[in-house]
Amino acid sequence: MDKKNKYNAVSECKSFNGVEIKFKSNLELSMAIQLENLVSRGIFYRWNYEPKVFKFNLTTKKRSYKPDFQIFHDETHYFWIECKGYIDMVGIRSFEQFIEEYPDEAYKTFVAKTPFISEILFLKEFLFQQFMRKRTAKLRKNDN
Repeated sequence: MDKKNKYNAVSECKSFNGVEIKFKSNLELSMAIQLENLVSRGIFYRWNYEPKVFKFNLTTKKRSYKPDFQIFHDETHYFWIECKGYIDMVGIRSFEQFIEEYPDEAYKTFVAKTPFISEILFLKEFLFQQFMRKRTAKLRKNDN
């Protein structure tokens, strides 16, 4: 039986594409299953679990932040999902620091309390619209 973590959530292991991943909670596992489903249907290009650590320029206890999922629309465009069933002050401060030090990444980060497909698809559409607005603004600027 898997051990419970500090938030009383059970860690789960599951294999995706031949790679064994140990998730920190059932919520993360459920999200991974939904993301895998969306990738297999061609809605997303791919996803990664905790692929990057963002280091902070701090001397406090929390010196880094690692988002749970990186989801790619295509080979280069992505967004982050942080799964949170419980949010404590350390988590809030960590995310605030992430926003301050990595604003270009933070605007692409969403906190999820549920792994509902409709919410994930909404995020995809929202980010695509944001990307298109930025691209259009950049093209207009280059035309001037």
